[in-house]
Amino acid sequence: MFNKFLSVLTFMMIYCAMANAGQLSATAEPKQVRYGDFVRLDISYEGDDAGTIQPDFGALQTDFSIYSTSRSLQSSYTNGIGRQKHSWILLLKPKKEGNLQIPAIQVGKEQTSPLEVKVYAAGQQPISQPQNNIAPNGYDTAQTQNHSQTKQNGNFWAELSVSNKNPYIQQAVNATLYVYDNKGLDFQQEPVFDDTDNWIIQSTGNPIVSTNHGQRVIAFGYVMIPQKSGKIAVPHAQIKGSYIDSTKTPVTNSIDGLFKMFEVNFDLNNLFAAPTPVLLETKPVDVNVRPVPEDYGNAWWLPATALRLNAQWADKQPVFKVGEAVTREISLIAAGVGENRIPELKLKNNSIWKQYPEKPQVSTTLHNNELITQAVTRVVYIPQKGGEQKIPEIKLRWYNTKTNHIETAVIPAETIWVAGEVESALVSEQKQLTTSPVSNTNLQKYKQQSFPEYDKAVNKSVNNLMQKIKTGALIVMAFIAGLLISFLIFRRYTPKEKNNIQNDSLKQIEHSLEIKDYRGLRDALLLWCEQNFPTEEIKNLDDLSAFIDSDEFRQQMQILNDNLYAGGHNELAAKIICESLKKKRIKAKKKIKQPLPDLYK
Repeated sequence: MFNKFLSVLTFMMIYCAMANAGQLSATAEPKQVRYGDFVRLDISYEGDDAGTIQPDFGALQTDFSIYSTSRSLQSSYTNGIGRQKHSWILLLKPKKEGNLQIPAIQVGKEQTSPLEVKVYAAGQQPISQPQNNIAPNGYDTAQTQNHSQTKQNGNFWAELSVSNKNPYIQQAVNATLYVYDNKGLDFQQEPVFDDTDNWIIQSTGNPIVSTNHGQRVIAFGYVMIPQKSGKIAVPHAQIKGSYIDSTKTPVTNSIDGLFKMFEVNFDLNNLFAAPTPVLLETKPVDVNVRPVPEDYGNAWWLPATALRLNAQWADKQPVFKVGEAVTREISLIAAGVGENRIPELKLKNNSIWKQYPEKPQVSTTLHNNELITQAVTRVVYIPQKGGEQKIPEIKLRWYNTKTNHIETAVIPAETIWVAGEVESALVSEQKQLTTSPVSNTNLQKYKQQSFPEYDKAVNKSVNNLMQKIKTGALIVMAFIAGLLISFLIFRRYTPKEKNNIQNDSLKQIEHSLEIKDYRGLRDALLLWCEQNFPTEEIKNLDDLSAFIDSDEFRQQMQILNDNLYAGGHNELAAKIICESLKKKRIKAKKKIKQPLPDLYK
């Protein structure tokens, strides 16, 4: 009797222990996938403490990305004993190819067994492909491929091709995103690139669509510019779209048969079928970005496959006069470089030329699948001296990424004639005396003379010399007297003449406003600044706006800038501009600062 009671007690203790113990299971499907496809991991835990259990999925992050996680909790009672079942479903995306292991997952006090998954290349067909692809949120998945692969299986796939895998930092790299479509893919949006912190990505325009043996190929062009050196990956692209599943349902088959009985051809498949979403992702492409060469120095880094620097005058036959503005256009055309690498032109003034460069107008185009950037800078030159003068050359250092050599683009110095007063008569005469050679005709051959003849000749020479000295003294005294008289007249009349010059510049401003000559107005404003504030570096309209202490005047200068460079056609308030200039209200101790270092030497 005692033995029977002991057996029953032991059975009950074992049953209770089994009832309280947690039951854990884990499965992964499919066991073989292509790179870019998803693996579904199911984990189930059943026990009294299932409601409070939370697994640690951190170990999965080594070889997989967790795309989504869902869970459910169920409760049941058997023979008065309550049980709970907690389930988790994870969609995992492999980070690499090969034999991968889903590591053991800790769930409470229990642990799952490791699971094996084989990941094939994007273009390779697994040996045992499942019937239904696993995809997040109902998406139909598709694989990616390398550029060298040509044969693919499936209805959709995508690839990213990069033209240069060894560029320099800030060098433009051409890339093409190919999307292959066998079932009529409809794009929901433009392709999106992830993790673009190290890249500037610019689309080259609308995609090019072609057909090859019934397969549609959509090619999206991009220009990618790396922002850091070292081994980095080109961001992978994600494409979202949908297609209409042409598989007929029994309902549509029956209705189609009914129409055929009456000899009516009508396809109801597209009418009843719902769009099936598609999610495509490309494989990241590793590139090795080279840094700025050490021998390049501290100059502005400008990598390009080709570069050209030109200059031409705005007028075909410009006339140069002292104090009058003439405009010159300097154009920079560079291939294989983005607009963020184009430097702003900065020129230094000197005693002969006042030079005022404006902000460059930059544009980009694509020619023969290569990025072409063009910058045009208008420079206003105001000569300060007449005569034959030389405009200094302009140099720009750049790096030829084709030859891997440092090169220098040069606009040669240009010699021109400036109309206006050159030099005073005395300086010109002195220069002529010091530069003109001595004529041989003034030299007389030595002739032997007697003492009386010699004395007579000497006296004559002395008399002539004294006469010349007297004449020279009178000329010098007259010259000094003329200088004194000129100085007194200059002191008396200069303010009036200066006021006349300033009035002329104001009249030129008023005339330009009246006829709506915006370029002439800009030149007249800069000339007015040069005449009234010669010590200030006012080189463009932005400098002038910052110098004049008037908010209304700054608004007018903004309108003028828009009319000049942004295609604006707004009216200017002539009264505000002219009154602000006449009052000459300037900001106290305001210094005009230039935004960039001197890039041209």
